[in-house]
Amino acid sequence: MESALDYATDMKDVPSGAFARHAAPVERGNNKRLILIRHGDPENNMALKEQVRHAREQLYQAYPDLHIDAVLYSPVKRTVRTAGEFYRLHTDDLDDEIRGLVLPFQKQKWLKDDSGTKIGYEGLLNNVRELDNDWSTVVLVTHSTTGPLLAKALKTQADDMQLASAMFDYASVMVIDLPINEWEKAGSQPAILALTIAQPEKPDPGRAAATETAPEDLISPD
Repeated sequence: MESALDYATDMKDVPSGAFARHAAPVERGNNKRLILIRHGDPENNMALKEQVRHAREQLYQAYPDLHIDAVLYSPVKRTVRTAGEFYRLHTDDLDDEIRGLVLPFQKQKWLKDDSGTKIGYEGLLNNVRELDNDWSTVVLVTHSTTGPLLAKALKTQADDMQLASAMFDYASVMVIDLPINEWEKAGSQPAILALTIAQPEKPDPGRAAATETAPEDLISPD
C-alpha cells in the first residue's frame, strides 16, 4: 500500500493500490457497507448543493446498482443541510412506485464533530455495532474530525494521513466495506477502503480546501 495520497479529480480506488487514480471500485459481495460523507460548504448553500450533487453522482457512477438502506447524520447545522440535500436528490431519483416508501433518515449525536474526543474509538465502534441488521448499506453524514477516526476504529486498511486526506474536501466521500454480515461484528476484521470521492479542482489557484482538522492532527482520542 502506498504511503501517500494520490489525489484524483473525482474518485480513487484503494485496495488495488492505495488511492490509485481512476481505478474501478472494489465490489464487496454480501457484506456491510458504510458511506461516510463530510458536510458541504457551511457558508454557501448553493455550493453545498453542488458539492453534494457531484459526490452523489460520482458515487452512483461507481456503483450504478447501489441500494441505500438508511441515512444517518450529525445534528450540527452544516451536516443537517448536507444530509437533507443528499436525501432530496436520492428520493427525487426513485421510481414513482417506490418513492413513497420511507428511507430511514435519522439524526445521530455520535456523528458530531467532537465525538472522537468525547466517546473515543470504542464509542464510535459501539454505535456502528448497534445499527439495524436489516440495513446493509448506510450513509453517515459527518465531519472531517469524526469520519477518519471512525474508519480507524473499524481497522480500515489505510494509514492516518490517507484517512484524514480522504475527507479533506467538502462533501468528500469514503466508502468502507466491512467483511461481516452482522453489524455487531464491526471491528472484528479489518475494513476495506473501497472508494473515495473528492470535489473537482477549481480554476482559482487561491482556493484552499477547508478542513476541521489537519491530517497531522489525526491522533487517538483520549
